[in-house]
Amino acid sequence: MMLDWQCRLLERYRGELADMGLEVVPSTDFEALEAIVRRMNPNSKWELTPHFSTRENTFSTQDAFWIGVWAQDRCVGVVASKLQSIGDEGLGSYIRRYWNRVYQAGSTVDFEFGDWQKDILSNYSGDIIYSGEFRVHPDYQGRHFSEPMAMFLRVYSFLRWEKANLFYIFMEDENARRGSLASRVQMTIQIPDALNWRVPPSQAKSDYWLCGMERGHYHDFVRQWAESQKQPVSTESRIAVIHPRS
Repeated sequence: MMLDWQCRLLERYRGELADMGLEVVPSTDFEALEAIVRRMNPNSKWELTPHFSTRENTFSTQDAFWIGVWAQDRCVGVVASKLQSIGDEGLGSYIRRYWNRVYQAGSTVDFEFGDWQKDILSNYSGDIIYSGEFRVHPDYQGRHFSEPMAMFLRVYSFLRWEKANLFYIFMEDENARRGSLASRVQMTIQIPDALNWRVPPSQAKSDYWLCGMERGHYHDFVRQWAESQKQPVSTESRIAVIHPRS
């Protein structure tokens, strides 16, 4: 039943975007994502962060995916997810090692973590989903499709990696404090100043919040939505991973 309701939820968010004249397309082609992001805002020279850049990552089709929101032949929004399998290591320890690897070469300063990371991060281990690269075309900002795009991504992520313990993102402090998207999409974990820096890398901020949802919270969210529908469940809805338009 959980699988069926998740598929129905995907159709709900796909339908909300369709009502705005938009189409959502999943993909595993990150070279295409890099090209699309550059075209979305050429004046600002948008590039992927080291979390998803093909310079730093070689993803298999099972490791990561992204979704594009399209207005006819124009991509107007993107966001990506990847699976981090960290075993018994706590997330705080893993983040320190991971950021040291992917940010050190590109930083124009010698960045440095503090001696500790928040204790709550040590509670998360095993399979973890990280999401990032949330971009909206400048011409389409304020058109209110960010929420269904983000919700579609989270449901699709848990469908792909059903045993993941946590879905998480980083948000800049100013965005997290101003009635943020994290609250609107019901992120049940919101940790201010989640990373303890002495000196942050030049490509990143020093005041990130970690926002996320544990698997149990996500299942509760799906069940509560299912109970609100009171309709027969269809097993016909399935979303296929397909390549993006060129």
